[in-house]
Amino acid sequence: MLTVAKKAPMKPPARPLTLTKTEAALRQISAAIEAFAVGDFDIAVTLAGAAEGAIIDPPPTSQVVLIKNLPAGIERAGGKKEWNRSINQTRDWLKHVTTDLPNAIVVQRSDAAFQIARALIKLQAVHTWDDLRMEEFRVWITEYIDRLDEPAA
Repeated sequence: MLTVAKKAPMKPPARPLTLTKTEAALRQISAAIEAFAVGDFDIAVTLAGAAEGAIIDPPPTSQVVLIKNLPAGIERAGGKKEWNRSINQTRDWLKHVTTDLPNAIVVQRSDAAFQIARALIKLQAVHTWDDLRMEEFRVWITEYIDRLDEPAA
């Protein structure tokens, strides 16, 4: 059951929002990190997946290093192909009708963390960002890569 905390009255501004694809991706990743920080992993996966899809693919020769331990996480997930398949399956379940998948899933902290990491890696290849929360996430995932789904201490 969805519970919503009581917040300020709904008063969205009447002005339109104009932004570039990169700005949209930055906002989506930022919101994904905020959702991740409070355990809304489904929202984090969806927003980070949208951001990743909005960013152009980096050149194949691009040597992007964002999270130094990410390859270890990929290997534990069964290799890059299985890692990507798992992340994509969760993202697609959240975004699309998926009659070939169960009606309910468990979205792990690792699902959200890796989706955000993929979006950040792609973003870093085409845009320099200096967002402190994104850097905080990068530091966090580098530290916790080996225990993403362990209960908090």
